[in-house]
Amino acid sequence: MCEIDTYLTLEEVAAMYKTSPDTIMRSVKDGKLPQPIQLRDRSFRWRLSDLKRWEDEQLGRAD
Repeated sequence: MCEIDTYLTLEEVAAMYKTSPDTIMRSVKDGKLPQPIQLRDRSFRWRLSDLKRWEDEQLGRAD
């Protein structure tokens, strides 16, 4: 069965982590957060599953 993923905007990711969009982008640039995927020329989104997997890795709960 194919699972459908949720895609989040920069603003949604910032709200999820209770920080500013600038901080999110700085964290991505510094390699502290997963890279977003590019959907169109200037449209980027984060997969919720990528962020959850990253959280699990940070907490030592990776599979």
